[in-house]
Amino acid sequence: MDPVKLYQGLRQYLRVSYDLSEVEGSEIDVGEDFAVKFRLTNDAPSPIGDSNPIVVFKNPRIVVSATDFATPLAEGEPTAPITVAFDKDNLRPGEFTFAEVKMRAIANMGGLEDTFRHEQVAKAKIYADLDLELFFQMRYSKAVFEEIHAKR
Repeated sequence: MDPVKLYQGLRQYLRVSYDLSEVEGSEIDVGEDFAVKFRLTNDAPSPIGDSNPIVVFKNPRIVVSATDFATPLAEGEPTAPITVAFDKDNLRPGEFTFAEVKMRAIANMGGLEDTFRHEQVAKAKIYADLDLELFFQMRYSKAVFEEIHAKR
């Protein structure tokens, strides 16, 4: 099996989405602090039966870098990049976990372009380790049938 295809196939099971929180009012203003709450989901198929490997991601973490418009905060001070661990250490198929990153708005796009586009407020890269022991654990089920006689 091609290791690149295997890697790409496994990577597709990591799904990330986000919501903004701690926003004062309905808009983010320059100089304002806010938070980005990332949700990471393991979309691997459930290991029903013996035919699917068990895909568990361990130690999920996110590295968030600054952009021209916002920077991550650590203890209230700008820092970039910042690495934050997700809430769960192990992410089994169908499970999800969260990580929250505090941010500060540092600039506005301005001009006509600001009317049609949103500012990029973070660059995020997800890391997770594949649980190799579970992935390569071989499972085989066998039903055992034998006649059981009534006592005479």
